[in-house]
Amino acid sequence: MSLISKEQMRSAVQYISGSIVLKEIHADPYGVAFETDNGRLYRITSAMSEAIYASRLIGYKNDHLPQIHSISELEHDSGKLFCIEQNLWQCDGHNTVKRALQFLEMNGLLIEEYEDIDSIDEEDKETFLLEPRYEQAILALQEAAEVHRALGNYTTELDPSHVATLMDNDGRPQPVLINQMSVDLEAKLTMLPHFTLGDFVESHPSIRKFNDPSIFISMSETDLLVEEELHSLLAESINSERWQLDVQPYPVNMVKK
Repeated sequence: MSLISKEQMRSAVQYISGSIVLKEIHADPYGVAFETDNGRLYRITSAMSEAIYASRLIGYKNDHLPQIHSISELEHDSGKLFCIEQNLWQCDGHNTVKRALQFLEMNGLLIEEYEDIDSIDEEDKETFLLEPRYEQAILALQEAAEVHRALGNYTTELDPSHVATLMDNDGRPQPVLINQMSVDLEAKLTMLPHFTLGDFVESHPSIRKFNDPSIFISMSETDLLVEEELHSLLAESINSERWQLDVQPYPVNMVKK
């Protein structure tokens, strides 16, 4: 990811979403996640395995997985990148999950190794019994991991760096499992650079591909809004065959000649 700047990522997200990037939410060695003003989160990642597993979750609803809305495959000088549109989540604010994970760590347990209250040392059992939300959070993450495994992702990471918070319909914070990929699969995919996402997943209207490098050209927020307004005025007079038809909106400086 070091060959592409965060400013280029922001530009790509704004082009794909037709929205303004508000802030960066999360970053790791494979990608960066941005919050946009349409209330969604867009993650730019170099991990094709992450995009593959995310594609299998498109439209799937689970309280402990961020809902995936679309995936875009992008061509960049540094290689293939993927933009995953999903429900907005945050990396902080869920102290219950953090505390539960701390208890597991103190007991020498991974999340997936927890079975029931008897897995916890006697001195910590009372705390778990007094705060049932600890066990609820652990079971929720185990449930999310099982969904991934049912979709073929058998290397689901359950460490704290892959846990975030998402507000449910009642405004309550829920633990969610994020950014799932397979290190082993990723290593194999990097040896096959000619493969695309379409070689691994079924065709879907929410999976798109962009070959135009100009989407990485930085545009100011004012310029973006002006370009969108101009496009809305000119779109009817432009031959639709000159546009990438599966993307909205189309800034006028990206019309293909």
